[in-house]
Parts: sequence; C-alpha cells; structure tokens
Amino acid sequence: MQKNALLLKNTNGFENSMEILKVEANLLKINFGKGIILSLKKAKGAKKFNTPLPQVTTVAVKKEQLTKKWYFVKEINSKKQPNELDAAFEDFDAAVERNRQKSIYFHYKTDGVVEAVLSDEQEKGTWELSEDNREIGTQFGIKRYWKIIQISDTSLFLNMGDSPIQWQFSTTQLKFDSKNTQTADGTTEDTIITNSTYLATRKLLILSSSKKVKSPQASEPFKKVNGSVKLVHYKSTDNFQLQGLLDTTNITKNKKKAAILYLHGGFALGYADVADCKPFTEAGYIVFAPSYRGENGNEGNYELFGREVNDAKQALLWLSEQPFVNKDSIFVFGHSIGGGMSLHLAMYPELPINQSGSSAGLYGREDFAGWAENNPAYVPFNVNTDFEVSLRCPLYHLSYLPRPHQMYIGTDDDFAANKDYLEQLYKDEKLKLNLVEVEGDHFSSLEKAMFLFLKQIK
Repeated sequence: MQKNALLLKNTNGFENSMEILKVEANLLKINFGKGIILSLKKAKGAKKFNTPLPQVTTVAVKKEQLTKKWYFVKEINSKKQPNELDAAFEDFDAAVERNRQKSIYFHYKTDGVVEAVLSDEQEKGTWELSEDNREIGTQFGIKRYWKIIQISDTSLFLNMGDSPIQWQFSTTQLKFDSKNTQTADGTTEDTIITNSTYLATRKLLILSSSKKVKSPQASEPFKKVNGSVKLVHYKSTDNFQLQGLLDTTNITKNKKKAAILYLHGGFALGYADVADCKPFTEAGYIVFAPSYRGENGNEGNYELFGREVNDAKQALLWLSEQPFVNKDSIFVFGHSIGGGMSLHLAMYPELPINQSGSSAGLYGREDFAGWAENNPAYVPFNVNTDFEVSLRCPLYHLSYLPRPHQMYIGTDDDFAANKDYLEQLYKDEKLKLNLVEVEGDHFSSLEKAMFLFLKQIK
C-alpha cells in the first residue's frame, strides 16, 4: 500500500500501481488504468490462504552482463516431468509458425532503457536490477520482475516471477525458415533448420529433457599403457577430464604426420575399437579414439548425440594441437554411433578436418523410435519431442553440409532403404554426402569401408 495507491504484485512477476478512489468498510473502488474503474466488495465468508510459493534458485549478476540484445529461444515449464516436455519444447511446426510471425527480444541498455518486441510492435521502457542483483525489473506501463536463473555470455534463463515458467534467451537470433521434406509415409512436414541456424540451435540446445544417466554400455578401466596404445586425457567444454586411447605406432619424434580421429561404435570405448583401426595404422596414420561424457567412468551424463558431439569436437582440437600431428592432414572416421558422430562433426565448417567418413550412422526419426521401443536405455529423452530428435540427426540438414562426407553402408545393413529415404528427402538436390554401398552387414562392412576411405583420402 502506497499513499492513495494500491501496489499489487502477482506470482508471475507483474506489479501494478492502482489509484485508490474510495475506501469504505465493505467497498474498495480503484482506478485500474486505461479507463477501467473497479468496485470491489468484501466477500462473505472469505478465507485467507497462505499457499507457499515455489522456491526458485537464482544467481546474482552484474549489470554489464545483461546489457545486450537477448532473443527469445523457448519457454520451459519447470514443473513438467522429463517425459512431458513436448509442450515446453513445442512441436517443430508450431515453433516455426510462431517464430515466423514474431521475434521476441529484450535489449537492455546501459542507460536503463529497455527496447523489446513482445508481440508485433517494438516497445520501449525502463529496466533495473534489484538490490541483490538477482531480479530484473522491467516497466512497460506495468512493472514486471524476472528472476535470473542462469546466465552466460550467450544465454540467459529468466523465471516469470514465482511461476514454474522459464524463458530461455540467446544473443543469437534464430531465423527459422521452411523447407518441405517428405517423410517415409509420404506426408510432408516443415524442417526449420537452415545453414545459419542448425549449428546455432545445437549450440543453444539445453538438453533439459535428457535423463541424468550414464551410458547403457559397460566398460573396463584402461591401463596407462597397453602395448602401443596409450591412455590420454582431453578436456571438454564443461571442463570434464575425458579419456582417450592414442595409438603411438606411427608417432615419430620431431616429425608431424597425418592422423585419423576414430569415433567408436556403441556407447563405450574399448581396446577393440583401436584394434579395428589396423588398416589405418598399417597405412601410416596416427590414430586417436576418444571416449565421451557419461561413458567409461567419465564425468557427465549420457545424452545420445547431445553434448557428446561437443566432446568429439574437443577431441579433434586436442589432436590438432599435438606436436606430432600435421594439423592440415587430420581425417575423421567413425563406425555405427561413431559414424553418426563423424557426420555431426562434418557439419562444422571451422573444424580442422581434411576429409571425413562413416561406416553406417545415417540415423533418422525411425531409428530413434525403434531404440526407444526396443532398447529404452539407449534413448535418455522423449523421442516424441521432434525438436530434440531432429537436432541429433544431420540426415535432415544435409543441404547445409559444408564439406564432402563419405557414408559407407553395407548391402545387408539396409543400404537400399537408406538410399531410398535420402532420395525421398532431397530428390534431385546435389548433396555433399556421398552414399557408398559396401558388401556386408553392419559389422562385416567396417573393414571394407576403412579401405575405401583410405583410397579416398590418399
């Protein structure tokens, strides 16, 4: 209560000051604004409710951290269970429509002015930090408080008052457009990732719907040295110390040589994976095989093509920095799940990859659905959330593949079905993905694929 005014603040963070026109024993008359006068009578038998508000964890920030333009990414309902986050992520098609129609942003300026687009028009108001630096107060006629949940150089999470609704923002604007693609059942749908937004969207993707679990595959601890194979460590973007196996067979002192980053199949790294690389080592290449977060006893959680891709990128950069490696002659190859990882890395134009290839690994929605049904431990998220599935499948973004990639698939590993599906998706479009048929099944085709890749990169 202020002088001649009633100050109301609700659980969604809205604050409104209303002029008090009249106060009597059983009557309150207030000016709500915009020509609206409210007369409120005391209700008979009214009860007072003291419902505790949900506790929200906040962080303190500095003003300069906020003074930039923040674009809306998505709305998250923190009360929903991980397998009920469809609405929070939204179906791809609904997200496309909304982002076509409007682009929400807040631009916090150093002088206390905030410019924003909340609907179709730009608005200008004021903003300030709370005394404890954990809330943002914005005023566009009505004052609203946003609790600061998380912040980095590129992302911001705000809570709408004490409600369970969080908004995610980014310094990168996601410009969605539409590309008609044909699904296996002949229907068409919108794919909204473009050349500029696929990588930005993956970077922003917070896998909040992933269960916090470890890899579904058991593994044995590594020795420091096992014959020519040495245990090494590289650091993830989350500062995890991750393990890798380096085959030292072709390392020569004071000489830089070509190297192959080998991305293992399955969900854990083993010595057998390095042994599979015999065609590469016999051809004179240095071989480095990394493990990822959540597997082999490593820190972090298993996410299935989530932030494991970031780990593979870091492994590649680690390899490029070694004094015995010619950074202009680094090749990437993977098998099965590793084949999918290799294709993911091929999507990043800035990485020091001379050429890349895969033995299997061209996964799509049906693969994820099949894993979820038959091996649910493989899929730590809701496969019905298409936003999550699509960002794990380079298959749907091959129009923007920046470099040639060799995809070897065995005749008995559904090569024909993969070829037909690729043609359905892209018809006569010329892709940089080269689909190559190899004799054998998912496993027996691996060695043949390696020899074909060696022939390709020589």
